[in-house]
Amino acid sequence: MMYEISFFFVLLFNVVLGVEVSTFRLLKRLTPFFDEAEMQKQSDRKYRIYANESKINIYTKAITRDDLFTKPAAERQSLQTVWITAPYRATMFAIAYSAYPTIILFFRSIVPEAETGESTALISSFAPAISLLYGAWLSVTFSILEERTSSLQRTVTEESALLHALCRRTAKLVHANCLKEITEKEEALFAPIFEQTTILACRSREDELLAIANEDVYHRFDGALLKNSIFDAGITDLVDRLTATRAVRLTKETKSLPAAHFVVLATFSFQLLFCFIYAAALVPTPSDNSVLRVAFALFFSVNVLVFNFSLDLNDPFRGNYQIRRSAINANLIATRRIIADVIGSTRTRMWETELKDNITRSEF
Repeated sequence: MMYEISFFFVLLFNVVLGVEVSTFRLLKRLTPFFDEAEMQKQSDRKYRIYANESKINIYTKAITRDDLFTKPAAERQSLQTVWITAPYRATMFAIAYSAYPTIILFFRSIVPEAETGESTALISSFAPAISLLYGAWLSVTFSILEERTSSLQRTVTEESALLHALCRRTAKLVHANCLKEITEKEEALFAPIFEQTTILACRSREDELLAIANEDVYHRFDGALLKNSIFDAGITDLVDRLTATRAVRLTKETKSLPAAHFVVLATFSFQLLFCFIYAAALVPTPSDNSVLRVAFALFFSVNVLVFNFSLDLNDPFRGNYQIRRSAINANLIATRRIIADVIGSTRTRMWETELKDNITRSEF
């Protein structure tokens, strides 16, 4: 009977605490993570940003340190990332500290008096088991997500460096074979490379997959090579490596953890909080005991912080911990600078406008 009552209150506490936490931001944020369809929609349609578009468009002037090292996303100061700030954590602590006496009195009014053996069974058996499961689950979560972010970082940085190398080698061959003014046939060599810099900077994953299926930029580049009668083993090798690296990157983009993973993590966290409150409610101490209030407030605020941290790591393009874009920005700026030097900045600005118009139309 005691275990049935305890299980009932575990479920009740999960619901109550879930509603309280959602009041402070999590409801809007957690919705995509508990809805598989919404998660898929966000991962395909929005937010995939490997470079800062405003930075890669300043390739016609000298780049300073301030130009390169800026905040990677405007959302860093948004409500979605406020959990990392000291005021938010202080608010969570204050709320838990203030609510503790009320919660304890409520539990004492509804929890029946139990014998010593029954009251300690939940604490000595259930709580340690949940603690072990929670620690193991949290360790796996952080290990998977940190490895995914770092691996994706390495892959896209390598891809941007290979794109820069391809552009540089192509420019050398064009200069060697063309002693007169650049024609449209030579320009066609650089248009796919320029477009790929835009794809990496601001196109969604869905847009890139559609482009690959319908008119791959590297296929267009191969066609331009044939039209210009350029046969170079080095360029062919670079294109093959770029295609393979792009495939690896696209695969890694889909390796976010499913919503069910965070449901389990939240459940473990709530159950540990319940065990703390249940044990404190049975102890014959004042409900406003300062030591227990501080301990509960710390326990609650740390749980909220850890859960938000795991959600943040699951999205490598937004939040506080995301892909670092400085090296990618540098490679893409260098690529566009080479193209502008070869065919002229007037032409590249025209491509810029055309690509931006295409992105705007695709959003409607």
